[in-house]
Amino acid sequence: MDRFTANAADNNNYQNPNVQLGPEPLPPLPPSVASVCPPTTASAKENLSVKLGPPQNPPVTDIANVLQEWNWDPSDQDIDRDDLDSMIERCNTRIETGILPEIWQRKLEDIVAQKEVKDAIQRAEPELPFETALRVHTLREMQEMIESKNDPYDQLDNLKSIIFAYINGHLQWNSGANEASFWFRGQCISSPENFDLDDYYTIARRLRAETSFWVEGLNEAGPAPMCAVTETRTNPYDITFAPQYSHWIDFEIRIPGTERSMKLEFFEDSGSAFPTIWTDDISNLLTLNGNGTIVPSFSHVLYSTLSTQDEAPTVILEMKVAGNPPTRTWFPLQVMVKPMNEKTNFKHRLSGKWWRYAVLNEQSRGLHAGNTLDDIFF
Repeated sequence: MDRFTANAADNNNYQNPNVQLGPEPLPPLPPSVASVCPPTTASAKENLSVKLGPPQNPPVTDIANVLQEWNWDPSDQDIDRDDLDSMIERCNTRIETGILPEIWQRKLEDIVAQKEVKDAIQRAEPELPFETALRVHTLREMQEMIESKNDPYDQLDNLKSIIFAYINGHLQWNSGANEASFWFRGQCISSPENFDLDDYYTIARRLRAETSFWVEGLNEAGPAPMCAVTETRTNPYDITFAPQYSHWIDFEIRIPGTERSMKLEFFEDSGSAFPTIWTDDISNLLTLNGNGTIVPSFSHVLYSTLSTQDEAPTVILEMKVAGNPPTRTWFPLQVMVKPMNEKTNFKHRLSGKWWRYAVLNEQSRGLHAGNTLDDIFF
């Protein structure tokens, strides 16, 4: 069934009453999403039993006095990293045991600080599951940033309506479910269901939605990392960070459904969730492919760098490795688009980490077929 086809009886469940829609007719809205977003159930706590050394009084603070059979390893990997309450309980138990308590005191302070942030987010939306509350918090942060930029991509109506839907129980965050809802000019035009890229292309192009279109549900509930962390070093003993200690990689990039592509240079990094390009790159692709070509809006993301947070729009483009070795397959990717006026402090296009998987995938497929690496790449 066409994802536009729906019962409009529940339209008010989606529409934020504070959003004024334009005169253009919109497709009918789908039924309430509450039925397709069942509440998530909390997983049981990890078994916290761990063999500790005998309690020490006074505490042992010198590693030379810690016996080998005492369990003093500070990693405690038997506890889920997101189970902050259990980690706090473990730290307190370790401190009371008195074996290198200063390690556990430092760890406790860090975890308590994390929990304070998490609790503040939950207190703001006490009726919502935490991940949904986190998503609302993230969307509100993006809303403030977009308002400060005068909403260049016309997304505030979508943001307000999505927040409204989460708070009123019509939408719930389902991490890892690969479900997405589509929003256009402040209205939900498709309730959450398994994301289909062809559906997205069809709907966004039918609406010619270069702005005002938002796909909700696929990215992280919180900020995405865009930290430009590299793995390559000229000198492996040099721990400083500078671009010359990494390298550059060429990608071919094109608008889905078009033939003309561009080869662009990217800073190879392993710490960014998305490839990053400039608005001029989009403009050049549109020029290459002639009148009538559009790049539909996809979403916005809140991202964290090593020093700050910001938001940016994303689009879907197709990319492949153009270097040596190249890849044969075009990969549809969510790409972050940065404005040209930020080029002074966000100097490079970032590769993201997708291309590593792309190269490994082609190597694996080719080698399983009995080919050599030369057969695959040349």
